[in-house]
Amino acid sequence: MRKGIALFVTTLLLSLLLMTGCGGAQGEYDAVVADRDAAKAQVSSLQAEVTSLQTELNELQASLNETQMALDTANANYEDLKSDVTSTWAALDTKIEAAGMIFSYYSYANKYSVGLISDSEFEDTSSRFLANFGGVINPVGNAELFQMWEDAVLAAGQGDSNEFMTKFAAVMDLLTELVEEDVAAMDVKLR
Repeated sequence: MRKGIALFVTTLLLSLLLMTGCGGAQGEYDAVVADRDAAKAQVSSLQAEVTSLQTELNELQASLNETQMALDTANANYEDLKSDVTSTWAALDTKIEAAGMIFSYYSYANKYSVGLISDSEFEDTSSRFLANFGGVINPVGNAELFQMWEDAVLAAGQGDSNEFMTKFAAVMDLLTELVEEDVAAMDVKLR
């Protein structure tokens, strides 16, 4: 019976030991499963955050692309305006040079008309002016102005000083009008 009791006690101890051992392993298993579930939840949370950040990054990239396109358009518009202003300025310069020459000659012709300048001096200065002024009128690029100038030169060549002065005044008026148009265009472009 001793052997039976010993066997019973041994079996009982083994059972207790196994039950205690299984309970410890179950606790560890439950802890590992809980850690795994927590890690899965954290990974899911991080994936959601990465997705949100990727969406925000895509939106920022789209905004950057839009801003870059606007900048490129503004630069192109600036270059177009710069070119346009430069050509308008050059045209205005040419017209102002012609206007200055015309006003100078007109003043000279008025001095002649009141007797402040001799006939020979006026004829000499007039022929030099008439020869040089065509080179100033042509670059203006206005056919009407050029024709008016040709008519004035023709009147001067025929010795008709009244007709010449009338034509000359018309050239001055048109040239002044062309200068004013360029100044107005420049004003609009620079606003």
